[in-house]
Amino acid sequence: MKRFFGVPITRWASPRDRLHVYVLPGERLSAQLAVRQKALDGIAYCSTQPVANLHATVQQFALTTGEVPADRLAAFGDGLAGLALRTTPFSVPLGPPVVGEHTLGVRGHLTQRWMDLTAAIRELALATFHADVVLPAPPSRPHVSLGYGLAEGSSTVIQDRADGLHHGVLPDLRVDALHLLAVHQDEIRGAYTWDSLGVCALG
Repeated sequence: MKRFFGVPITRWASPRDRLHVYVLPGERLSAQLAVRQKALDGIAYCSTQPVANLHATVQQFALTTGEVPADRLAAFGDGLAGLALRTTPFSVPLGPPVVGEHTLGVRGHLTQRWMDLTAAIRELALATFHADVVLPAPPSRPHVSLGYGLAEGSSTVIQDRADGLHHGVLPDLRVDALHLLAVHQDEIRGAYTWDSLGVCALG
């Protein structure tokens, strides 16, 4: 495992208020993910993301709340609410915890519904507030990170621990609301938190 903070996608000009759209796991899934996080107990080179802040990124933006005019952000929020109402809820199956190059996380199936939702959010952002700044690429697939690398360390140790936690199949990630958030990055703690700007229920 390598340090997560410092890779291009984490190099934020400001560590606070970066705009994102997330899907948040429900209580049952969050509780099960917290059990999987026990694989990180005592691991100094990987953080444990707070359970209350577990999330699946749909789209990260390259701008903070302070860099977007209020009327443009409001237009995006209105458009996001409309998109949510036109979209029926769906579920994303999740696999077991896997250690990647920089994180421990669970990965979801890349479904057409997820790709269509991401594409629509990106199109809306470009039409409302992101036309003059390069829009970051979306995640390659839905996923929930359980912890982030703080320094180089053994991936094998963490994977063996994760594999040793036999708790059955995870509940699906239920996509039933879109959360527009101002996200804060804490490189020292190795965690992401946020302030909510709005919640748009699907369907």
